[in-house]
Amino acid sequence: MGLMTILKSIFAKRSKEDIEIEKQVKKNGVRLTAKQIAEEVNKKISSKELARQFILEELDSARQGNSIAQNFVKNSGFKPYEYLGASNRTKWEGEESELEYLQLFVRLFTSKIREPDLMIELSIRVLDEIMKIWELGKYKVNNTINIETSRLIDLVEKKHYRFESILAEINDDLNNFINEDLLQSQNYDDKLILMAYGYARRFAAAGLFLQGIFTHDEYQHSKDIFYALQSKTGQTVKFQEDAFAQSLEYIQSYDKRISRDFTSKVVIQAENKEVLSVHDFGTQITFEGVFQMFNKVD
Repeated sequence: MGLMTILKSIFAKRSKEDIEIEKQVKKNGVRLTAKQIAEEVNKKISSKELARQFILEELDSARQGNSIAQNFVKNSGFKPYEYLGASNRTKWEGEESELEYLQLFVRLFTSKIREPDLMIELSIRVLDEIMKIWELGKYKVNNTINIETSRLIDLVEKKHYRFESILAEINDDLNNFINEDLLQSQNYDDKLILMAYGYARRFAAAGLFLQGIFTHDEYQHSKDIFYALQSKTGQTVKFQEDAFAQSLEYIQSYDKRISRDFTSKVVIQAENKEVLSVHDFGTQITFEGVFQMFNKVD
């Protein structure tokens, strides 16, 4: 049975049973739905080159979308020169129909979603899952990294996409990075990386608190980890400055607009006892909202 026949059968069955795709996505969750779609898409991907070209074309399209799509493209692990103009397929030597099948398959699902943000998130997560399967972009396996000579930015894998905030992405990626070997290492460079991790995690937690995503207790937990790492690693001014520099370099890989001054203001505001988290009021603000509030020139 051909792909189009299968798809028509799927949608005819769901229509007959009066099951709407959008309701199923909300019920099962975007992550699980995206994984299921990606697994079906992958059955039609015959090579890594086909998977790569498909991803590049989708990134080329997504870069022209809203801030959510653009942020995903920026953190995809691909360089702009790789995906810019990829939709022209100037370097693709495979069958055009192969790519068209993949693109049509994904769009037949996402076009059923009426809510724009939900549709974009589902589309992005499908791409992310395919990148995982084929180890493309940010999931590319690199066994050449030497922790003794690398920096935080070289070591942390960007494996998470979070609709709520890039700060949540930073926090999740850092949580996956830390390990017992690094915690127990007495190597100076390892300690520097560990302290940079502490600075980055504290900043992310502070920002998430101001957004209303983290409670104050969750922020306090990250701050406690920061102070524990500070006492464990090194107290010299130069050591802490070098660690913070690595931290900022890593943070800016998610959003180059984030400055040293901005990170300081976010942490200071999280420490301000007069500031009540919007979390207590059952609402949230976006990262852009936090950025606009604390990126103003004094």
